[in-house]
Amino acid sequence: MNETFNNKWKSHKNLEEGVYNLLEVYLKNKIKQWKMPNPSSTGPEFYLPANFNWKKEWREFVENYRLCFHGDKDPISWSSFYNYYTKHFDTLKKLNHKTDYCNFCCKIHVQLLNKNLSNEEIENKKMLLNEHLENARQAREAYNEFRRLAALQNQSIVLSFDFSENILLQNLQETPSIFYFKSRRKIEMFGVNNEGSNIQMNYLIDECFKTPKGPNCVISLLDHYIQNYVPIGVNLVLYADNSPAQNKNCTMIPYLSYLVKVLKRHPQIDLYFLIAGHTKFGPDGHFGNTKTEIKRSICYSIKDLIGSEGLVQR
Repeated sequence: MNETFNNKWKSHKNLEEGVYNLLEVYLKNKIKQWKMPNPSSTGPEFYLPANFNWKKEWREFVENYRLCFHGDKDPISWSSFYNYYTKHFDTLKKLNHKTDYCNFCCKIHVQLLNKNLSNEEIENKKMLLNEHLENARQAREAYNEFRRLAALQNQSIVLSFDFSENILLQNLQETPSIFYFKSRRKIEMFGVNNEGSNIQMNYLIDECFKTPKGPNCVISLLDHYIQNYVPIGVNLVLYADNSPAQNKNCTMIPYLSYLVKVLKRHPQIDLYFLIAGHTKFGPDGHFGNTKTEIKRSICYSIKDLIGSEGLVQR
């Protein structure tokens, strides 16, 4: 908190009446830190990063309030905080899995609000944004068309693959408190999704066997799937995200060339990348369903995830 915020914070003697004024100052200072203009009910919408958490901001506000006033009670409940920011800062939206909005889109939208820009600069930025969105739209349409064709015919197989964020398993209730609040066990998941049948094969990597998410790991897992679950002689279409470390490198392309030119396993293999920032595709949906099911079920180890009765079936 800066000095201005501290002075305004401590100037309120009646805490109950001043808490909403303090909250408004707090949120406006946060908006300045995010380098975004003050939102208004009639202004355009602005998207916050996907990792942003309003509940975390509420906790931070409560902690700062207690430090300034040396109190032990929450000045405002979470529900009141939620109602306040949704009413007065309703143009601030959070990115979610359905929001096709990347950092580049957000950056251009914010730059367009600069009143010092000339008409020519505004037109150039709008042209960049429209070109970016058009490329993302065309890539999405091509991806959906491949999925539709893969579901109708068996001449080609469309696969999409990606790494999930670490899965955190639950803690046993009998775990001593000194260990209970430590970091939970992490499981890495690599998914290869058959877009035609919408069936995904998940590879689980326990944290004690953690490997770098580089080309060696990606190609090893992808090769296992192709050798065991993809028939010989069919055209193969692969979709991956724009990660250079995993997919766009000097190892992936030679591997696919080896399958076609040397082994002659497939007559043709096409590798596509979705536009950076607009890479939500098949595996992400399966990852989300898996994580939701883990939260609803009893899952303490990797053995509870695999097997015929596991959450992630073989």
